[in-house]
Amino acid sequence: MRAPVRAIRPARALSSTPAAFCSPRPADRAHALPPDHEISARVERGVGEGTWRYRARIIVHAPESHVRERLPIPVQIESLGADRCAFTPGSDHPLQLALYVGMLDADFEVVDAPELADALRTLIARYRRALPD
Repeated sequence: MRAPVRAIRPARALSSTPAAFCSPRPADRAHALPPDHEISARVERGVGEGTWRYRARIIVHAPESHVRERLPIPVQIESLGADRCAFTPGSDHPLQLALYVGMLDADFEVVDAPELADALRTLIARYRRALPD
């Protein structure tokens, strides 16, 4: 069911004064917007994270810079010292997530992510079978 159409008087439609809803916001707003680069970083991060079906907290035994260089998208990384950091990657499938984490080229720990742990076990078994005896 469509909403009824609102009638606007011709005099109001042709008025040179913009309606209140079209006027710019005052410059001294109480809630100032963050800088443009921060807004774009938030949107970029949110777009990637919002579509992930599986997420896991990972502690990586490598510096934050090492992990950041190997990630295809910007992700928040928490430094846990000079040679450890943590982040929360995500993926549409636990096996994909396991492969991504494995490509960091560093030791890591899975924190409370049973789907990822199962996917890692599956890959370990598959890779073992692929090796000659």
